[in-house]
Amino acid sequence: MLFDVLIKAIAQFKVYAVRSQQYAGIVMLFIQVSLFIAINVQLELVWWQYVVVFIVSVVLFVFTGFLDVKAGVLGKEQKFYGDNNPIYDEIFKRLERIEKKL
Repeated sequence: MLFDVLIKAIAQFKVYAVRSQQYAGIVMLFIQVSLFIAINVQLELVWWQYVVVFIVSVVLFVFTGFLDVKAGVLGKEQKFYGDNNPIYDEIFKRLERIEKKL
C-alpha cells in the first residue's frame, strides 16, 4: 500500500517536472536565439526586437511540431509508448474478453 502511494507520488512529480521543463525550454530557446543573434550580428537589440525574436522562434517551433505530427512521428511515438504500457495491455485484454462474450 505504501509502495503504491510512493510510486504514484513519484509518477506525479515526474509529470509535473517534465511539464515545467517544457516551459523552461521555451525560455531557454528565447535566450539561445537572442545570444545567437547578438553574437553573430554584433547588434544590441532593443526590448521589442527581443519580443519579436521570441515570438518568431515560438512560431517556428510550433510549426516544426505541426510538421512532426503531420509526418506521423508523434503517432509512432505514442504507439511505442502504448505498446510498452501495462495499463493499456490490461485494457486491451479486457476488451478482447468482452468481444469474445458478444
